[in-house]
Amino acid sequence: MGADVEKTKLIILLTGLLCASAPIHADVWADRHGTTSTAGTVDTGTRYNPYSNLKPPLALKWQQTNWDGFYLGLANNVIQESSPSVANGIVYVGSEDHKLYAWDTSTGALIPGFPVSTGSWICASPAIANGIVYIGSNAVIFNDTNFYAWDAATGALIPGFPVNPGGIAHSSPAVANGIVYVGSLDDDSLHAWDATTGSAIAGFPALTGGVIWSSPAVAAGIVYVGSNDGRLYAWNAATGTSIAGFPANTGGGIFSSPVISNGVVYVASDKLYAWNAATGASVPGFPVSIGTGTGSSPAVANGVVYIGGHDGKLYAFDAATGAAILGFPVVLNDGTNSSPAVANGYVYIGDNSNMVYAIDVANGNIVWQYLLPSPYVIYEGLDICSPAVAEDKLFVTSDDGNGIFVFEMPTPTVSATASPTITPTDTASPTFTITTTDSATYTITQTSTTSDTPTITSTVSISPTGTITSTITPTPTVTPTMTPFPEGGIYAFPNPFPLSRGLVKFVGMPTGSKFTIYTISGEQVVTLTAQYGINYWDGRNSYGSIISLGIYYYVVKWAGDKGTATGKLFVIR
Repeated sequence: MGADVEKTKLIILLTGLLCASAPIHADVWADRHGTTSTAGTVDTGTRYNPYSNLKPPLALKWQQTNWDGFYLGLANNVIQESSPSVANGIVYVGSEDHKLYAWDTSTGALIPGFPVSTGSWICASPAIANGIVYIGSNAVIFNDTNFYAWDAATGALIPGFPVNPGGIAHSSPAVANGIVYVGSLDDDSLHAWDATTGSAIAGFPALTGGVIWSSPAVAAGIVYVGSNDGRLYAWNAATGTSIAGFPANTGGGIFSSPVISNGVVYVASDKLYAWNAATGASVPGFPVSIGTGTGSSPAVANGVVYIGGHDGKLYAFDAATGAAILGFPVVLNDGTNSSPAVANGYVYIGDNSNMVYAIDVANGNIVWQYLLPSPYVIYEGLDICSPAVAEDKLFVTSDDGNGIFVFEMPTPTVSATASPTITPTDTASPTFTITTTDSATYTITQTSTTSDTPTITSTVSISPTGTITSTITPTPTVTPTMTPFPEGGIYAFPNPFPLSRGLVKFVGMPTGSKFTIYTISGEQVVTLTAQYGINYWDGRNSYGSIISLGIYYYVVKWAGDKGTATGKLFVIR
């Protein structure tokens, strides 16, 4: 009984890890990119989509958040722990409201027949193969440890399913050669069934020496999975016979999932390890250090292996030698268990601050980033799940944002007129025009007339690499004193700040720093206090009213009276 209680505690404490560290691997269905209706088969088993033309900067196409659910008794708070899986124009996501959802990738419309229900939380990512979608149910509290399969187009339950994996299936499934595999937390084993009938495969379940958080990977007739005992196991995928040379040892429990590329299997724990996939022999140059370890799973593209770290960095190494790639590691805003996805020369990854990034593989530059909404402050710091690239779109789910967010390249030319909310102190009616040049530099020009300042004209240009430059001409001119930050620096994201985003995030202030927003004419809007180096503003003044569109200044009074500093913030629709 005591052991069961301790195992339950471990499950609850580590629930957030697997969503980010569980890419789905198989010979056909591999890493949540899916078999799309527009690009053919794109899965490579390496979290690399070689067919995508996606290129930042990206714009939000659609999102679905806070639907029909609860978490630990909190109504309408569906904490996402499932990463998106895409196939044939549909994206699938599991939720802790005991349901698997499916939406049209272009419109966000719910697919008829979905959501489909299980008896407990869904804490892993679904797999799709041959028109069937698979996922396990997690019975930490609720009594359901079944493994399900539905028709991927209609949501009809497949005869022979659900089946029981001997306990909680927190591992994401893999499908290869007509067999579906999933790991179990309770019996420490890898299970396998006929993918169409649910019949158990002879030779399975295959026993490991610890609980399985890792998701299996299948390549060249061998199935691999990591265990919390710190070893990577390998069996004949058809018979369950152990492969000579395995299990291979690491220096810590494995929450990462393996990836196979060019005859090498990669997995991470305290370091990033690499072995000959057929013999288990260590590859010279590996393991390599990744800071304090990770739950992230590697991605391999064009001879480079990428992985995120608990220390808030994205690492990149030569996949053959382990040599560090120039420009890496890249410093993110926070630690990460998110697994990177690679497409068209960019790496996409999220971190624990709810930020998702696009990073140029050529130089390690962050060329685009997006702060996902975080309405429930109590959950701030939960891991963002792993992004997927398919159909020239970026799919991201968020624990703290409680939803799925889908991005695409923006339309080249857009014109719009915005009418802001009027406040007692500002009668602004600014107009915005957005133009683009052949080089895809986007320019936003704003002209605003207010009661305090006759004319404000600002131009913001966003280059193809995400660089923002601005020109501001207020009449009369208002020029607050701009002083250097006394230590480090802060930045606002996004800036320009669309009010439709709900939150702008300021990062880099020590706890206790005072943070005040002013209008361009010097009127105080609101004062806040920074906490834990991060501060959010929802675009409201001290009376709770939404502010007008326009240009604002933020003034930071550093904690400990170390000085003040000022920056500009552009508020748009």
